[in-house]
Amino acid sequence: MRKQMRRSAFWMKERMLHRQTRARLDELDRSQWQSREELAKIQLRKLQGVVSHAWDTVPLYRARLEGIGFEPGDLKSLDDLVKLPVVTKEDLRSNRDGIVSSLPGGRLTSVRTSGSTGQPLVLTIGARAKAWHLANQLRGRAWWGLGVGEEEIRLWGDTRGLGAGYRVGLGRLAKRAKDHLVGVTPLSAFAISIQDLRRYCKLLAQRRPQILFGYGTALWALAEYITDAEISFDAWHPRVVVYTAETLHPEQKTLMTKAFGAPVVCEYG
Repeated sequence: MRKQMRRSAFWMKERMLHRQTRARLDELDRSQWQSREELAKIQLRKLQGVVSHAWDTVPLYRARLEGIGFEPGDLKSLDDLVKLPVVTKEDLRSNRDGIVSSLPGGRLTSVRTSGSTGQPLVLTIGARAKAWHLANQLRGRAWWGLGVGEEEIRLWGDTRGLGAGYRVGLGRLAKRAKDHLVGVTPLSAFAISIQDLRRYCKLLAQRRPQILFGYGTALWALAEYITDAEISFDAWHPRVVVYTAETLHPEQKTLMTKAFGAPVVCEYG
């Protein structure tokens, strides 16, 4: 019953935010069974659409394409992908207004990368991009037998919690409410102490989540603590441990697999 309520809350949230996540997920569920040739046709059609959209509505991309004498009609095969100009992180940092489409197709929000490469990157994304992101995430989890509404513990960091003020406080409260409704328990991945790890283990025993998600090194630190402290969870284990934002060495993933009793997989991008 609780899982069904969390699932309903998730899809209600997506509808309220005007995101077509369900339609995107249905599309991905169909496409994963198509042949390589069929997928290549879809890729070319979508790539042509993206380039045309960028040419028509995004100043930075229009300028870069014109700079190399490339027009949307020149993209005739997937082999032409290598002709497109490379845009760097510094380009994105110095042209925040120039990379925003004049026809975004929905509400725009700012997102911040984790900064795992040294400096966080702030980007503006639309509802369509977020819908595709969530649909890809849900399809990947379905490969492990997990659906919408599964209990999840997330070792993460939310930039909404950094700073002060009325808007920051409202953002923090809204996120906390949303997480509760959809079954996500957020835990800080920053400055993890022994006391924090002990508390996280108690939450694992209480919540018994199906999914552990978070920064790779934060999950590894938790797994190392569980191993060193010889903690047992009375036959409970998650269905899958998902790490992101960082790479892990094989020996780290091996330790995590043993500590959590579950497969460890990477979700990136």
